[in-house]
Amino acid sequence: MTDIFFSYSSADRERVRPIRDALVAQGFEVFWDQQVPAGTDWDTWIRQHLTKSKCAMAFWSATSVSSDNVRHEATVAKQQGKLISVLLEPLTAEQFPMGLYAQQAANLSGWSGDYSHDEWRKFRREFEAKLTPGWVRRQIDELEAEMVGERARREGAEHRDSVLQAQIAKEAKTQQELKRERNEARDEVVALKATVEELTRARSEAEARKTDTLQQVAALRATVDEVTRARSDAEQRLSKVRQIKAKQIVRSISPFVIAAAVATAGFWTYQLIWSAPQPVLAITSDSTADAETKLKAAEIEQQRLQEEVHGQAKAAADAETKLKAAEAEQQRLKEEVQRQTKAAADAEAKRKAAEAAKAEAEAAARSAALAQSASATKALFEPRGNTEVTGVAMDYSQVSSRAECEQKCALLTGCMAFTFQKSPKWCYLYSRSADFRQNENFDSGIRK
Repeated sequence: MTDIFFSYSSADRERVRPIRDALVAQGFEVFWDQQVPAGTDWDTWIRQHLTKSKCAMAFWSATSVSSDNVRHEATVAKQQGKLISVLLEPLTAEQFPMGLYAQQAANLSGWSGDYSHDEWRKFRREFEAKLTPGWVRRQIDELEAEMVGERARREGAEHRDSVLQAQIAKEAKTQQELKRERNEARDEVVALKATVEELTRARSEAEARKTDTLQQVAALRATVDEVTRARSDAEQRLSKVRQIKAKQIVRSISPFVIAAAVATAGFWTYQLIWSAPQPVLAITSDSTADAETKLKAAEIEQQRLQEEVHGQAKAAADAETKLKAAEAEQQRLKEEVQRQTKAAADAEAKRKAAEAAKAEAEAAARSAALAQSASATKALFEPRGNTEVTGVAMDYSQVSSRAECEQKCALLTGCMAFTFQKSPKWCYLYSRSADFRQNENFDSGIRK
């Protein structure tokens, strides 16, 4: 039986030849050379081939529309339901044969041998539909519908996966940023702790210097008190020396007055009376000078000690100021450490929240994938609830749900039935249809 019958004008033979060669190259048997065998009637011979062919292609051009044979063959093919019209050049409705213009035609006037050309693909769908048996075409259509549905489901799953992957990547980036912030906060906390320790040591040293300064001030005050006491003693000794000197002067003057009254003034008497007290006066003058020298030295020492006490007091005040500044800085650093610790805790909380969101997203993705897989395999099996499959299983394993058991059977080549044990959760797979029996602890399915 011929696959394809060509009806064309002999003037269009060279334009039809590339189409014939393309179909033959694809494995189709084409009747197109109308050379009648000897002893055979041409009309009978043509009718036999047209009747036996699976489809007939009428190639229309300005020449073929005026051919009685081409019009007649096209009319017979249309009545038999096997006509495919092909335009070799554009034609108007007035040029087309009566009754054949309504036939959908593939326009191959501009075709140059490209199999991906839109008109060639249209032409191919038409002759494949004619050549393919109905039951095969129905199965192909069903498979194509399933492929379209599966493609749509796969594209939807890929879109969801891409969205989830983008979300997971975003969460991972956020987690890395939070981790980096946490590490930076930890580094700052360590640096601040080192600064606090340094300030604590500086404060301790300042307190030690303050204590030493206070001790030195106390010692200087004691020295000042001692010098003051020495000065007081010197003043008392000077006062006594002055009293002694006054008494000596009075004692030296009294004999002179008495001698003047009793006897006559004389040089030797006066000399004797006046020169006698001279050594005492010299000694007294020397003692007074020594006392005054010591008093001046004591005053100078007291002045020096007072200046030193003033300097130590100023140093103590400066140390106290620095100590207060160190305490203020330490308090600020403590607050900064608390802030950084809180920031680190917040960053850790955000990281944990991001990890929880990532885990939730992954769980959602797994659930979506499982649901998608379950919906994809649902049409493959006829469910039988509260039913157990009996026989020798080809495989068995522990699963989490009936859907997972069904998916295992769908993915395993040769699996024709499955049974899911509810408690404990076991999945049994069978290579052929087996017997069934009622059992409330099992759910089963058989491949359609």
